[in-house]
Amino acid sequence: MSIRQVYDTTALLSISLIKKLDILRKLDIDVFVPVSVMEELSDIGKYRDELGDAAKEVIMSGTIERVELENEYKILAERIARFPRVDRGEAEALALSYQATKRGWEQSRFI
Repeated sequence: MSIRQVYDTTALLSISLIKKLDILRKLDIDVFVPVSVMEELSDIGKYRDELGDAAKEVIMSGTIERVELENEYKILAERIARFPRVDRGEAEALALSYQATKRGWEQSRFI
């Protein structure tokens, strides 16, 4: 059985920067991200530097699946984003992890 994990942008970029995205497939990890994380990766991917290359690698890897938050979890994400130093991607990733838990994902983790 695969492990379902919710990632934010920083975690995915960090894995990409150390050239270990393939480990997610090897460990049979299904990676889910909210819409805002995909948007962040796309924006970062426009840069012509190491971080931009890492973002493009994540997008092109085929290892991530974008998930739309349900309305009640969008509201939760908005509340979380009000905390200092929590950006939209982090807030939506936390809300998606909670949504996944409430929807019965047995093996769900926030990374």
